[in-house]
Formats: sequence, C-alpha cells, structure tokens
Amino acid sequence: MKPSGVEWLGEVPERWEVKRLKHVVYLKSGDGITAEEIEPEGKYPVYGGNGLRGYTNKYSHTGHYVLIGRQGALCGNIKYANDKFWASEHAVVATPCKPAATIWLGELLRIMELFLPVPPLPEQRSISAFLDRETAKLDTLISKVEAVILKLKEYRTALISAAVTGKIDVSTSLNAGVREAA
Repeated sequence: MKPSGVEWLGEVPERWEVKRLKHVVYLKSGDGITAEEIEPEGKYPVYGGNGLRGYTNKYSHTGHYVLIGRQGALCGNIKYANDKFWASEHAVVATPCKPAATIWLGELLRIMELFLPVPPLPEQRSISAFLDRETAKLDTLISKVEAVILKLKEYRTALISAAVTGKIDVSTSLNAGVREAA
C-alpha cells in the first residue's frame, strides 16, 4: 500500500495510480432527439436522464458505456448502455480516455470525487466481474422475494373473494375465534 495523496481515499495498492477525473474519463452530453422520433418499440433504445425513454431507428453510440442522468428526477444516477443506442441530451455519456472496465468506471462514478484510484485494467475487470456476480445474486434474491409477495397477494385476493362469495363458511371461523377469545 502507498498513500494516495487524497484524504478521503487514504492508501491504495502500490501498483495503482491516482488521477484526476478528467484524465480518466471524458464526459459529454448525448445528442438531441425529438419526442416524435421516440417510439414505444424500435430498433435502438433511447436513454435520457432517467434511463430508458423508448426506441428509435437510429443510434448515436455503439459499445458499452456509462450514462449519467443530467436532468430529471434521477439526475446524477448511473446507468449502463450496451451495443447500439441513442443517448439523448439529458444523459451524460462517460467515455474512458483509455481502455477501462465499464462497470468499474460506472460504480466508481457513483462515489466520485476529484481524484480516482485507478488499478491496472486486469484488476478493473476483476472488480467488475465481482460486482456483476454479487449484484446478480442480489437481483436473483429480489426477484424471488417479489415472486413470493405476488403469490401472497394472489392468495389474499383469492381468500377475500372466497369469503365474500360464500365459498368459505366464515361464521364457523368467527364462532371458533369468539370461543378462543373467551
């Protein structure tokens, strides 16, 4: 480890560099697109300040990029775009000054300060792979919990429906509850 020279960062591994943001990534707003050019379906996704806005039949970028919301309710949020897409003027496209792992860069920008720790590209890729694996596990757990919640809501609806349509004899259940309370 070595001192980073940046108070909030503390020490970094000896082989890492510490650079100003402007030496790591070029930040530029996306290109203008009218609402009429954006459709619910199309060939290429259109990203704005709050994420996906719709689709269009043209693209402004190709590759894997970090997008930063520039306007809207989620201003400053970090999203990722891959392949061919249109970045609107409401999104900032982060283009690395030299090859960098996109997920590493995006997650670093979430906690951005003026100076950034910059590990060698293989370590960036390892960090990105770790983040991908771990967030995928969390996404899977979230999906499972959401599925259980949906099943419970369906069960609740079915139970209410059965009770109000007389398919369940609630008077027996009510009488049993009254006896238990007494």
